[in-house]
Amino acid sequence: MTTPFYEIIDAPDDVFANHVADDVRGKANASISKALRSRECVERWYRQLTHMKRAAEVAIVSDRADRAERKVAIRNDADGREQWLKYVAERDRWAAKNAWFLAGVEDKIAEAQQIRSRPIKRVAELERAIRRHQTEMAEDSSAADEELWGVLG
Repeated sequence: MTTPFYEIIDAPDDVFANHVADDVRGKANASISKALRSRECVERWYRQLTHMKRAAEVAIVSDRADRAERKVAIRNDADGREQWLKYVAERDRWAAKNAWFLAGVEDKIAEAQQIRSRPIKRVAELERAIRRHQTEMAEDSSAADEELWGVLG
């Protein structure tokens, strides 16, 4: 079953964010992925992706600060070395997952930017076609032709 774009664009923020996160992870169904990329949804999708990117980057910085703080606290403990190694292994697993997610977000941002730029390219193509039509039909133009050419200014 296909998910129409309006079900996605009108979704509450948390639901929309979950759809986008699933899409980044490659776990969204095809109809949701397609709806996110629709002309109607692409701006909200792009905003959500940039928000997710900032959140992931902040999490990385926060993790560094937490590691430094934890390192100082563990050094004063008798079992500090073992605790520290376990903690670092756990945090490194998290950092790797976060890095993969951030890379996926950046890939989707690039895709969203490309989709967002399509209308601009399409307008340029239409303008060239109208100018070509104007050149070819200049001597045998109708009122409709004049109206079309008037769009160009």
